[in-house]
Amino acid sequence: MEWSGRCHRQLHRGCQRRERQRARQTSAESADEFIKMVPLGYLAEADSIGKAALFLASDDSFYITGHNLVVDGGLTLR
Repeated sequence: MEWSGRCHRQLHRGCQRRERQRARQTSAESADEFIKMVPLGYLAEADSIGKAALFLASDDSFYITGHNLVVDGGLTLR
């Protein structure tokens, strides 16, 4: 097998707070129950996901390859 020299990076985002989600939520209680499951205690905003994506696309991540960056506030640890 020969190394192609290409970097493979993925971003796995967890739940993200969005305006349309806020409008669709059936009750504040159900939203609060879900947020309690997230170890950090809150849902990501769009800029949280965007900053992670920007990092992976930048020269700062030049030596990262074959990695899936999970941005979910620790939800996958549960």
